[in-house]
Amino acid sequence: MFLKVASLVDKTYPYLSPDDLVTRARAVMRDFGVRVLPVITRGKLVGVVTRVGVLSITSTRSNYRVLDIAEEPRLTLDVIDDVVESVRKMIRADEWYVPVLSGGKYVGMFGLEDFMRYLLTYESPKHEIPVSEIMTREVETVMPETHVSRLWLKMLRHRFAGFPVVNKRGKVVGFVSQHDLIKAGFTRIELESESAPRKGPRVRNIMVTPPITLTPNEPIRTALYLMVRRNIGRIPIVDEKRYLKGIIDREDVCRVFI
Repeated sequence: MFLKVASLVDKTYPYLSPDDLVTRARAVMRDFGVRVLPVITRGKLVGVVTRVGVLSITSTRSNYRVLDIAEEPRLTLDVIDDVVESVRKMIRADEWYVPVLSGGKYVGMFGLEDFMRYLLTYESPKHEIPVSEIMTREVETVMPETHVSRLWLKMLRHRFAGFPVVNKRGKVVGFVSQHDLIKAGFTRIELESESAPRKGPRVRNIMVTPPITLTPNEPIRTALYLMVRRNIGRIPIVDEKRYLKGIIDREDVCRVFI
């Protein structure tokens, strides 16, 4: 498979200007469900804003500009780069979305989901591999009673954007992600508060339920379809009684095809 990044780059991907307020970044992330936003001025890439960066701003600093929290991108691509090699680089860097340049000018974003969308356009025996062959069996989880501040610290510690929510019997009852924190309007001061965990919000207040899940024997094709069409990054794998057996993410799926 030889394909240039130019063939799959998303030129309609939302972006920010350096003088936009962080509140706008939060609104765009909430409405579009994206985890990173490029910051562009006069056609040039000046940085990226991440969901972690937005969630790390306290409510008292809502007048912060995007440029105040923008970071240097860990990786950029060129339109002439090979798609497969680019996906390898992204997985090594643990970056799911990367800015694409041409002659130093910003063109758009390339995400693992763009590669996955392409994978759905052709037939391959790899599409029929059961997800049990690529899933991670040791899974980090949270419970409905987990305080949101504990959830946030766990996200930072493990660098995961979301977790399956399991009850005391180990059954999957929901899924919670950074996007859910954004939608709920949480800020750093609330996320890091340990002062009154019994009164504060719990995972059950913001989790998505029922969660999207797969069973171990379902094919990778189904995972591809769900991740692309439902814009989800991780899918818990459960048995017929909804007990957690593993989890897959976009990197797991993409590795099969590179």
